[in-house]
Amino acid sequence: MSVIVCVTDSNGYANFIFNAPQVSGNHIITAGCVNPGCTGPASGNINVKVPGLETITASQFYMFIGGEADKPHHDNHYLIPEAASVLWRIGWVYSNLNSITDGLAPGKSQDGFEFSSKDIPGIGIAQLSAHSPVPMFPAEGPTGELAKEFAPIEQNDYVSRPTAVPAIAVPAPFDPAVTLERIQTQTHTWIASQLLAPVFSSQLDRYFQSSIGAYSLNQLNVGKKQIQAMRELIKKEQPDADREDVRDDGGDDHDTNKRALIDKLAARILDFDLKYVTERTGGDKDD
Repeated sequence: MSVIVCVTDSNGYANFIFNAPQVSGNHIITAGCVNPGCTGPASGNINVKVPGLETITASQFYMFIGGEADKPHHDNHYLIPEAASVLWRIGWVYSNLNSITDGLAPGKSQDGFEFSSKDIPGIGIAQLSAHSPVPMFPAEGPTGELAKEFAPIEQNDYVSRPTAVPAIAVPAPFDPAVTLERIQTQTHTWIASQLLAPVFSSQLDRYFQSSIGAYSLNQLNVGKKQIQAMRELIKKEQPDADREDVRDDGGDDHDTNKRALIDKLAARILDFDLKYVTERTGGDKDD
């Protein structure tokens, strides 16, 4: 315990600087007066900590180590939320890659991965790389024609798959007409990837133009009706487009229904975006 002597000013205040002896913890400051006319001592608690920390949750993917119960801060396992989520992912990766048979098996899924964005979703291409041994060659490896043939194999050692990603910026302040224009532009990029048939894109464009024009004139009900008509058109091709409880089974969704004019993933994303615009403009009873 440290003791210092302070002299109060004319208002009865005494200033001092407290240096915490540890990174975090609770400290009690007690003040007493040597003047017999003063009242008894008073105490106050100082909680020294880093703001915004959360307790790290236990996981099968990592373990806590450190001092025992009789050591300082033996139970201090805290991180800011962003760092805690990264720790979870790192733990999952390293705990599942001890051998080439570990990790995410075909047909399996793993929850707990997420990110946030102010943009609404579009479609991007994810590259999935397998956990497999890297081929080793003696000395500096193959040369000549063999090296030319082998290089593309190393450079393209992944599988590409369409994925929902933040891709459409939402204007601030919110403008439904501008948002719809950006959604429409995003759908046009799906044609080359065979996620949207050109003939179906043309049908959607007519509704897009009608709803954009309506919102530009502040005709909210007309705009919502055009969006609802689009969602019904999408649902005819993909009945589960508006269902949030449908999960990807790991298969090639865009190959499971070759007669559909819009891919399953594309349909779900487009329906989500259209519903978002509707809700931002007041929504309706059906949503």
